[in-house]
Amino acid sequence: MRVFCLVLACVAMVAVPFLLSGRPAQSGIPEVAFTGEDALLTVTSWRVIGPFKLPDDRQVYTIANEKEAFDRDWLAQVGGAEAPSRIGRATTKVEIDFDSDTALVPDGGGGPKPPAFLDQVVDFPIPQVSSHMLFGLGSDFFKVMYAAADIVSGEDAEAHVIVSGNSPTKVWLNDAVVAASPEGSVGNAQQLQHLAKVRLKAGKNRLVVKLFCFPLLNEFSVRLATAEGAEAHIRERGGVRDLLDRLAVAPDEPLRLTDNLGYLAAPGADVRYEIVAADGMLAAHGVVPATGKAEVPTRGLAQGLYRLWLYIGEESYSHPFYIGRPEGVYPSYRQRCVEAAGDAGAQYEPCLALAGLAEIHKDVEGKGFRQDWMKKALVYAEMVENGLYDNPNGFRMRSYRSPIDGQRQFYLFYRPETAPQAGPMPVIVEVPHNAYGTIVSQDPDALRTGESKDDPYYKAKTQSLVNRDANYLLRLARFCDEYGYACLFPFARFRQFEDPLAVADMREALAAAKRDYAIDAERVYLRGFCRGGGNSLRLAEDFPDEFAAVSAINLNVNQEPFPVSNHDWEAANDIRNAVGNLLHTPVQLVHGSHFPHSPVRQSREFHSLCRKNGVRAELELLAGDTQWDDRDEYRISFEFFEGKRREAMPSEISYATGQLKYPGAWWVRINRLSRPGEVGRVHAVAESRGHIRIEAENVAEVAILRDRLPKANTGASPRVTANGATAKCVGGDGRLVCELGDAGAPSALVKNGMVEGPLAHAFAAPFVLALGSGGDAAFREQAAAVADDIQTYWEGKHFVSLRRKADHELTEEEMRGMNIILVGEAGEGTPLRGACDDLPLTVSEDSIKIGDYVFPGEGAAAAAYPNPHNPERYLAVVAATGAGELSLPAADLARYGADVTVWRKNPEGKAALVGEWFWDNAWLHLTAASRALP
Repeated sequence: MRVFCLVLACVAMVAVPFLLSGRPAQSGIPEVAFTGEDALLTVTSWRVIGPFKLPDDRQVYTIANEKEAFDRDWLAQVGGAEAPSRIGRATTKVEIDFDSDTALVPDGGGGPKPPAFLDQVVDFPIPQVSSHMLFGLGSDFFKVMYAAADIVSGEDAEAHVIVSGNSPTKVWLNDAVVAASPEGSVGNAQQLQHLAKVRLKAGKNRLVVKLFCFPLLNEFSVRLATAEGAEAHIRERGGVRDLLDRLAVAPDEPLRLTDNLGYLAAPGADVRYEIVAADGMLAAHGVVPATGKAEVPTRGLAQGLYRLWLYIGEESYSHPFYIGRPEGVYPSYRQRCVEAAGDAGAQYEPCLALAGLAEIHKDVEGKGFRQDWMKKALVYAEMVENGLYDNPNGFRMRSYRSPIDGQRQFYLFYRPETAPQAGPMPVIVEVPHNAYGTIVSQDPDALRTGESKDDPYYKAKTQSLVNRDANYLLRLARFCDEYGYACLFPFARFRQFEDPLAVADMREALAAAKRDYAIDAERVYLRGFCRGGGNSLRLAEDFPDEFAAVSAINLNVNQEPFPVSNHDWEAANDIRNAVGNLLHTPVQLVHGSHFPHSPVRQSREFHSLCRKNGVRAELELLAGDTQWDDRDEYRISFEFFEGKRREAMPSEISYATGQLKYPGAWWVRINRLSRPGEVGRVHAVAESRGHIRIEAENVAEVAILRDRLPKANTGASPRVTANGATAKCVGGDGRLVCELGDAGAPSALVKNGMVEGPLAHAFAAPFVLALGSGGDAAFREQAAAVADDIQTYWEGKHFVSLRRKADHELTEEEMRGMNIILVGEAGEGTPLRGACDDLPLTVSEDSIKIGDYVFPGEGAAAAAYPNPHNPERYLAVVAATGAGELSLPAADLARYGADVTVWRKNPEGKAALVGEWFWDNAWLHLTAASRALP
């Protein structure tokens, strides 16, 4: 079977990582010993020289500027030379802090400072040489750096050099160039960038690396290996993928193959090739020599997308490539999509990926078609082609209509080449790591590129995946093909997971994928990186009976503050509070020893919490920031998922939550909390002979789902004990509802999973923004301005107009079936007037009364409450004592993390927070209050 990359059996590595810090020799260049006993050696001790800053008129990326930087011998400025290598004694000694992320260090408002010029030996505690760690904030410019080491061999020997990196490199060994990146490879984060077989002479062998650096993050690593060690390392990384110097060529221009081809093929051998068109038809074939800069001819091939297949021995390799000028890629596909769509317009799903091509097309102008942009362009072009030719495999951008606001939401799906023709397949949900990782810009005007907002592809354009690193997608695809897993990339509305709207979108995307594809519900896995690791654990804790396992890489557990920040809400949603929920969900934590954005102690501490709570958790510690370790963090996740299935129906359940909207798992549901806003905990055991034993904290009522109990524990009339006493339970609708504690004063309304607050929750279900018609003309005018702010923010964030009506336009169906967000005062005789009169909220000219709290003086409030027309829907109100106070601390009400927020204008005329609260269970009294913010 043809494969996406190098095919090697999945077996254990024979190489043992061996990191050796060299010792500085008299020349000031570290000496690193390499012997035939070392299967794989990572060079971590280097003489570093730089940065050499490019001239001010070269501080923009073009291929010409890159070529000029690489052609120039910058070492001559310090009395040295690239080749023949001439490097004098070290001249500097600057302390390097490898444990801090300088990109996150406040600069005090003074801006980046010029970095110290380094000419010294640096012992890296990590596998990669990182200019980011070396030069810090002062590296925010285009530059060149060098690194040198002397490889000491006891005898003449063959060695295999493996160069990885995310920037163009040039490597000399004993003054001979053994590897050189092609122009335009900037930002091309390759795990196996250059492979070469070299001869080491007995004694010292001078190794020099030159790195062309973009602003900030630039890294490379160099390994020396035996043949067996190199083979194992290549296998571990998922094989070799990058064998083309350029992925987009002009008509009749040949494809240039990289020097890696000579590494993979036997000396003097010929390599057979095939060129396959997007429709699957063979377009060309032949052989090329596996030496030098081999070229594959493309004469006579029409413009369009193709795939090159190379056959070397028993292995096969494939590469997509495009024939046509770079500036023509987007217009060509857009025209094809317009013609193919016909009357379907924006509903034509194969062409949703045009957004990415449009953005790349815009970036290419005047800057050159870099290799990373080519990869992105080909990923999007393949998405379009897969749809046009109805290819079920590969990447597809899919959509669904969100009931929340009618927005056409998107998700990206990868179906592996190895997927079964029929039957369900396992899927990995790749949880977003931040609120902006899958969006180009927050500003829709910046994305219109002169087109109308009504353009069929406008919404897809604004929600494109162009900001995703193509290598990230391709690496996942590589392992999906090897292991036979599909991969789902949801958007989460570009929000963090404390936000109910993000969770709603994740679940909508997963439900849509299950409708669109045959997915094995027993083998759905979660995987996330950094904050995405925390988000994946949050999702697994909230819905532990839906996922088979979770893998978190470089876990970040810190919460993202809301614009209006409620500390009680943040504490209640801390993933460390609900570790016990993962009792039946295997957890894997993978963390780099020097990952800069979240320290490794976060995974260590979470792992300890897991073990303390009886959770099956594995901790894998890697060197550096994980991606440069000898073990591959992608493979580690995939191997962890192998063979794991969702737990069927356990007899013992632990569940904790601060939100009733995520009420329980398997056969236990928490119906009410004794103290809303705080975490409630239940540990339930279904024992034999119909006895259910419960231990609970801050839980007033639970429901036992009798039809979901393990068969061995389903008695005719289960006996329930809670905290050592017999619980009062009543049955009905297959549930056994048990009172466990005091929930406060009785009321017709109680907090439940449908309506429990905070205000943000009202935006995680279908809602309508209602503009009040009450009050005087000035008040109505200001209410309209606040409603405009809310709507403008929503459109800027979600690229769709939210439902908005005047209060007298609301229908009875909307009043009962939707969440209502009222801005201002409801007009007399409107459907909302009577409903507002029933709320425990009274606003006069000189005070605001909410529940039994009175706030004297002028001010404003936002409060969520059950809709009197339907207690399972919200009525939320933004009100004020007068027009002068009617404003918002932040226009994004969907991230207000409390039931009630009160503020008033400060002397500067800005909304200043007074405080935030939660309603009690009966929606009558304000209980937990966070500290007020200035």
